Amino acid sequence: MTDQVFDPDVKASEQALARKKKFREIKEKVGLEQLHFDSLYKQTKVYFDNTGEITCITQDKNFQPESDWLTYDFTPEELEMVSENVSSSGFSVYNVDDVYEIVKSSTRMPLGITQGPDLVQVESNADADVVLSVKDTEIFVTATPALQKTIKDNKMKIDNVRVLSFYVTEKNNPHFMIYNFYVPLMDLANQESVKIPCDDDFTEYSIYTKPVLDSYGRV
Repeated sequence: MTDQVFDPDVKASEQALARKKKFREIKEKVGLEQLHFDSLYKQTKVYFDNTGEITCITQDKNFQPESDWLTYDFTPEELEMVSENVSSSGFSVYNVDDVYEIVKSSTRMPLGITQGPDLVQVESNADADVVLSVKDTEIFVTATPALQKTIKDNKMKIDNVRVLSFYVTEKNNPHFMIYNFYVPLMDLANQESVKIPCDDDFTEYSIYTKPVLDSYGRV
């Protein structure tokens, strides 16, 4: 048995008709959106650490994550969201009642105590390894060419750290955090400046970070 296609003089083979029938059956069963997800995002794995920082997004089946990285069976919508973005710095992972969720960092507005006693304040210093510039509702993070080279030479990490954490706090008060954001070292090494969009203007607020690098500055 054969069937006509676009050209009435062209006949479809039995094998083609069988594939067509099978596709229609699957489409009716799971829907076209699921087929689209399976073909593009099913193999996507999102890795993150215990602070919610996304450390890697990959479709490489042979990829070996760090021993302390976590992963989760995220929803198709979440995987599609992060897969279609060039940078993971705009997203974070939350644990809500033992269920992990990927959310846009721009919607993350915590209010409370910062974690860890080892925070350092990002103070005025245009010659630092990493320089932050707060302009209205945007924060720009820039690394020196020397640091960019060091990051690349160390396979996108410094002392096993792949993502820098920053905490926006009340003026000179590291214990009262109102916002936090993350900058993957990969982005810092490959971009002239990493832009962090914010919902509010943090010009008059302080910024703290962990002393992963030798120096941080703000202009």
